[in-house]
Order: sequence, then C-alpha cells, then structure tokens
Amino acid sequence: MYYLNPVGHSHYSGADGKLYSNLKTFTTALEIFESITLKIKK
Repeated sequence: MYYLNPVGHSHYSGADGKLYSNLKTFTTALEIFESITLKIKK
C-alpha cells in the first residue's frame, strides 16, 4: 500500500510542466480528503 502526500501542484492547464511546492491555495482540496491510499493488485 502507498500513502499519498501532497507535495505540490502544476500549472492549471499543464502548460509549463513545472511542479510548484506552494500549497497555500489548496485549503479546500486539503480539507476534502483526509487521506489517499493506493493499493496495487498483482
């Protein structure tokens, strides 16, 4: 199992391909999800 942690965001349209680490504008999105887990079946 993998536990995903927010580390940044991209340009809203993906125009520049950069990762921005500032999460100050993600207040609502960070409140919606308490945690995100990824499970890969083999």
